Amino acid sequence: MGKTDDIPDLKWVAAISKERGSPVRCPFGTVEACPRYYQSLSLMGSAGSTKIPEAEDNRLKEKWEKSDLWPRTDEQASAIFGSEEKISIFSRFCPEVMFDRFGYFASGLTRYADEIDVGLAHEQLSKEGASREDPRWSWSSCTPLHYTECPIYAVLQNRKEREIPGQDNSITAQDPAGMTKAYPCPTCRVDTTHAILAIVNREDWSDDGLIHFRHHYLTIKCAGCGTVSFCHESMNSEEEDFDSQGRPFRIRTRKHYPEAAVPQELFVNPHRIKEIQELPKVKYDTAKLSSLLLELNRAYATGSYLSCIFLVRAVLDHVPPIFGCGTFQEVASNYSGSGKSFKDAMQHLQNSVRKIADSYLHMPIRASESLPNREQVEFRSPIDLLLGEIVRTMRVP
Repeated sequence: MGKTDDIPDLKWVAAISKERGSPVRCPFGTVEACPRYYQSLSLMGSAGSTKIPEAEDNRLKEKWEKSDLWPRTDEQASAIFGSEEKISIFSRFCPEVMFDRFGYFASGLTRYADEIDVGLAHEQLSKEGASREDPRWSWSSCTPLHYTECPIYAVLQNRKEREIPGQDNSITAQDPAGMTKAYPCPTCRVDTTHAILAIVNREDWSDDGLIHFRHHYLTIKCAGCGTVSFCHESMNSEEEDFDSQGRPFRIRTRKHYPEAAVPQELFVNPHRIKEIQELPKVKYDTAKLSSLLLELNRAYATGSYLSCIFLVRAVLDHVPPIFGCGTFQEVASNYSGSGKSFKDAMQHLQNSVRKIADSYLHMPIRASESLPNREQVEFRSPIDLLLGEIVRTMRVP
């Protein structure tokens, strides 16, 4: 492997692929399409790479263990050898996974035994004038492999050629199996926990075969308000970043349908709501409080000011136990956890909000009415002060 042309990088695999009339990258290079790709990627999680989430890893393992393509002996399986701190040998790996991790299309890589061997190898490579891209600078041996020479590829390709014409095997359905994740809700207008109802995956390549695209089409349901929406997640092999430990990962982009449009102004800052939602449920459950705040934002955004004042009063009636009080009057009069300015703001809420709410709640119908406007329900600053104190208080062990 002394010549640049022998280095199993992207140029190397592209030249072989062109000669053989095949795509540059393996068309079966996904965890859903190839058991060796899956097994290699799973093992990389034990060698410093990002691990496949446990539930997903178990699902894939169960799927492939039922396949006749799954290795039946240790001699057929991908394997790693060495300590957890330093893996010394990667054996029978998928070359696509190895390239994404180390930059070489190889089925096997072996590290040098010690620093003495590294020093001798570097001395020899310097004498040869070896390229800095040569794997021998880091590995004592490298076994190049083009995917068309992989025994599993031959089986997969033969089966694909016998499939029903017109069937698109780049599209697969995936069972979400109770998966949840945070997404922006078009109704709540903040990031909320969503149940994933359905997943459809699609993979394709750029026209020149150099860029690999992955798409996930998700049907999701907000755990708070129950709104069902859709999300398209995509990534490609050209857009990568590195985590805090220097490990590469593909950048994921999202587009939501319908888009969760955020109004110009909200009564409660979405980040404050998120803080409330994430509070530990050790003594008090903030689910109802979060729901009140989300409804307050929706009412404020749509000009439903009667609802706003009623909801603000509901918040005041709901939170006193957090401060060790039975009523909000006690909070405003007796709570001194955040000093005089906090106490003054709470007294303003107690005196103003309750009177305004009562005037609309208990006044019988009249010949002429005056409805509240935005200025009349403008209690955003003291409410945020109250919520901030709730967050501070409930975060304390």
